[in-house]
Amino acid sequence: MKYLLFLMVSSQVLASSISVIRSVPEGLSSQKFVIENGRTILEKTSNYFDQDVDYRLGRLEAKNRSSDLKARLNLLLEKIKLADNNLKSHGSNFNSLTNPRPHERYLKVDEYLLTPKSLLYPEAEKILSELQKSEWELIEGVLFSKDLKTKSTFKAGKLIESIDFKFKFYCREKIPPTVCNDSKYGIIYVR
Repeated sequence: MKYLLFLMVSSQVLASSISVIRSVPEGLSSQKFVIENGRTILEKTSNYFDQDVDYRLGRLEAKNRSSDLKARLNLLLEKIKLADNNLKSHGSNFNSLTNPRPHERYLKVDEYLLTPKSLLYPEAEKILSELQKSEWELIEGVLFSKDLKTKSTFKAGKLIESIDFKFKFYCREKIPPTVCNDSKYGIIYVR
């Protein structure tokens, strides 16, 4: 009876995170979306995966909420766990079959890796795409102006500092396209 109760409770509290990751010479580009407690948080260390030009890094919160995405992400996670349990019964596991090549874009659902060769990748990609289309508010992190002359720092959703951004100092090349580094929050790709 206790075991059944544990299963019922644990299936309700799934962490529900999905990330897109790519290792590059400049570092790790990633976007991690966490859906829990009615909130969707984006932990963004790079703008590499952005659909539009967006020079924000750090923690962002979705303005619009979708319980449907959490349900779909949990269903995907259950499929992965089922496959993982099946593989474990044969002496393997889900991640041992997933080996991203260097610089290959891959997805991560909780701790499980998905490469484009995975049968569940298209389903995960759809969820990720919908999350990326959300409207985001910067909670903690940095915002670089479109002209890359100003760097603004945010805490608790409030602007706490704006300083001149030394493009030639923080960026690999003196003109775009280039990569700029923020030591605390990540990498900005300038096109």
